[in-house]
Amino acid sequence: MFQSFEVTSTPQFGKERTTALRAALATLGVDGFLVPRADEFQGEYVPRSSERLSWLTGFTGSAGVALVTQREAIVFVDGRYVTQLKEQVDGSVFTGGDLIGEPPHVWLERHGSKGFRLGIDPWLHTAAEVRRLEKALAAIGGSVVLLDHNPLDRLWA
Repeated sequence: MFQSFEVTSTPQFGKERTTALRAALATLGVDGFLVPRADEFQGEYVPRSSERLSWLTGFTGSAGVALVTQREAIVFVDGRYVTQLKEQVDGSVFTGGDLIGEPPHVWLERHGSKGFRLGIDPWLHTAAEVRRLEKALAAIGGSVVLLDHNPLDRLWA
């Protein structure tokens, strides 16, 4: 595989795209949406057409996930990407999260509101991830909502 050092990050669109996603979430009846850096094959390399995390946030690292709620937007990364996250993501829109110490399922159980409904694209998550999310959300009376389409795919022109 050829590695390019071409800059492809687009943090300047984060606010606009997050606002559009929040509007879509309201119409879907969910309180938040999880955006992993993944495609339906769960491989290490994702085609550009599946780089939803990068499109939404500007973050181009190989490991990360964003959680967007009506009030918060968090990009969870591991220690390798802390500096890159600060450089590529609009800090006025997204905060950094700890993918190892407090991954999304742990964050949701600790900070999610009672009855929180988390929308996910079921093609982009493993069964184990879904079980962890379901368990965490059940602890706060919430639930995972398997969406029939990915709202980002409808926003991404």
